[in-house]
This record gives sequence, C-alpha cells and structure tokens, in this order.
Amino acid sequence: MSIIPASDAPIQNFEQIDQSFMYTQLLKDIVFEFRYDEQLLKVLIAFCRTQYTGNSHELNTIDKFEQEYELHSPVWWYTYAGFLYPMLNRALRAQELDTILMMGFFIRALHVQIEQLHAEQSNDRHVQVFTVYRGQRMSNTEFEKIKKSQGGLLSFNNFLSTSIDRDVSFLFAESNGMNPDLTGILFKIIIDSSISSTPFALLNNVSHYNDSEKEILFLMHTVFRIGEIKRLNNSDQVWQIDLTLMSDKDQQLSALTQLIRDETRELPGIHRL
Repeated sequence: MSIIPASDAPIQNFEQIDQSFMYTQLLKDIVFEFRYDEQLLKVLIAFCRTQYTGNSHELNTIDKFEQEYELHSPVWWYTYAGFLYPMLNRALRAQELDTILMMGFFIRALHVQIEQLHAEQSNDRHVQVFTVYRGQRMSNTEFEKIKKSQGGLLSFNNFLSTSIDRDVSFLFAESNGMNPDLTGILFKIIIDSSISSTPFALLNNVSHYNDSEKEILFLMHTVFRIGEIKRLNNSDQVWQIDLTLMSDKDQQLSALTQLIRDETRELPGIHRL
C-alpha cells in the first residue's frame, strides 16, 4: 500500500515521491513488455515447485496449471489456483522483484483480461456511480499513516479484490479482532464511471467460484483519493475509510505519473527500477 499525502504544492522531484508508489508504477509499466511463451511458463512452474516442496496438494495444482494453462482464462486461474493468488499478491505487496518478473507474463495477461471485461461490462452498466467494499485487518502503524494523509492519494500495490456486498466485506474487517496490533478496516469505495476510465471487472461467470462474494477486481496500482475516516457505530473494532476512484483529469495524479515516466524514460526495462 502506497500513500501520497495531500498537498497544495506540486511535487517537483523524485525525492518527494513515496518510493513504494513510484516502484509500483514502474513495475506496472514494465510488465506490459512481457509476452507469454512456453519457456516463461516452464520457468515459473519450476520456481513454484521449489516454493511448495512437500505440499502434495499445491504441487498437484501446479501440475494442473502447467498442463491446462491455455485452457482457462487468467481470471479463472487467479481465482482457482491456491498457490497463485497468495504468491502473486505477496510478491506485489513486498515488491519481490525476482518473483514479479517470473510472473510478469501472467500479470500482464490478467491485466489485459480485466481491461477487456471492463470494456464489455461498461456497455451493459446502467448506473454510473456505485459503491464497493473491502474489509481487512491493518497494522496500527499503517492505519495511523492513512489517518494523517486524509485528502491524499492511496494505491494498493496488488490486484485489489472488492465486493458489492458490504456484509461480506465487514466480516473480513472483523476477523481475528483480538490482536491489539491490528485495526479492522472497512474500505468504502465510490466509483464514478462518468469521470474515471480506470479498469475494474465484475467476476461473474469468469471466476472459478460461483462468485457468492459478488467480487469486483481492480488492476494493480489503482489509485484512490482518501476521504472521511470514522469509527463505525455498530463496532468498536472496525473503522471505515472512504475512498474515491481517481478522476482521469486529477492534476495531482497526472503530474505524479508524468514525473515518474519523464525521469526514467531513457532507461531500458528493469533498469528503470
């Protein structure tokens, strides 16, 4: 998770940019250079087997992934393969470069499918403004950082899973509530499709599961504006953080993205990191 504090003054140089935000933006650009081929799949499979040595269940899933990769969509694999989801999102959150590069072709394929689904679903969407939710436990330190950055920008460095169902998300925020070092967070995310073209996709009919959570998946490094932060009246353990999906015309975000690209334009591939 990356946070850019609210500021009236424009950011002028690299030293002012949250390093995690910059790193994830560059990674997002770099993985678009990856294309699928069988050799890349073999390298990823070999790596996955070293991560799950002795775990017969996951090794069987990895075998299936190798044998049937082209038979299913990236979203299907993302929601099916037990080893894939945690490995990918852990690598993105912790910025494990070697793992991310090995999974680069899959990250790109997942990104492209979300974009395609977004385009298809936009034609059928009758409501421009709607709300989705995400519940999670967060370290107290990270939560304090968000509270001090109200009005600023927040990006999730991984692919962001959300739900139309508030009650389902609230359960995730409440889970394991006895740990004093963690705070339960319910993100309330407002999406206005009339001012933002950021891709996201409802996973109905494309997920491996029967989508009982009514899941909506956002691209990695999707950026939001931090709004109101409040303790929920019906829970002593959970806080609500309001987020708004960024407008295409937001000047702060546009300036940040352009500065990062300008400063790294002359460097090839991963040398930009």
